[in-house]
Amino acid sequence: MEIKEVKFTAKERRFIEEYMVDLNGGGAAIRAGYSKKSAYEIAYESLRKPHIKTEIERRLKELQLDAEGTKSIISKIAKSNVNKYLKKVKVKRDTTIQRHLSEFITDLQKEIAFEDEYAELAELDGKEQKAHEASQQKRRREIIRLKLELNDNPNATRDYPGEPEEIEVTEFDMVALAEDKEHGIIKSYKMTKDGPQIEFCSIDGQLANLARVHGLFNDTLEVTNKGSVNPDKWLQANSTPQKEDNE
Repeated sequence: MEIKEVKFTAKERRFIEEYMVDLNGGGAAIRAGYSKKSAYEIAYESLRKPHIKTEIERRLKELQLDAEGTKSIISKIAKSNVNKYLKKVKVKRDTTIQRHLSEFITDLQKEIAFEDEYAELAELDGKEQKAHEASQQKRRREIIRLKLELNDNPNATRDYPGEPEEIEVTEFDMVALAEDKEHGIIKSYKMTKDGPQIEFCSIDGQLANLARVHGLFNDTLEVTNKGSVNPDKWLQANSTPQKEDNE
């Protein structure tokens, strides 16, 4: 059977385009060219015409904003908190140990002996030999300094790099943040010196209008003992749409 192509008037098509901007029926009718006086009545009637309603539902489904998609977004926003974006990861951290100054002196003496042996075997030229002697002189002077420090404090120590250790830290999951921003859960986020600053989307404006389109609002709100709205009770996917003009 041949499927009959649905034809829209110019104003009907313009109304659909404008309605998809913010899901505000009255505003869409005005922007589509209807008079302000009759705009809300026109919007109410237009949104109940089968061919217009079907086209709007088709477009919303393409955007994954059908009833189930909208309900999912609203539920996620209502239940969202920053902790969702925290994850535990293992990282390596540098450590330090305390070594007695006598150990540093021993290390320097070994370096001096090694470098002298190398210089003799390598047969350094004049410029190289001069640089070698300068380095050795610097090591000997450092030994003198360490010995003087030990004379003042026989228990003196210094920090020395230890073996790296693996620790567990908490950091923000930037991938999850980006995904939820794309899915309409997060309005914006930015990095600060204290970490990401997150602004969640609010359940008002276009999203509230979208919920009304699908009849997701429940007249009775259940408030928890902590004073917050229970999103599962607020959203009623199978409730009967209210007769509204989608202002």
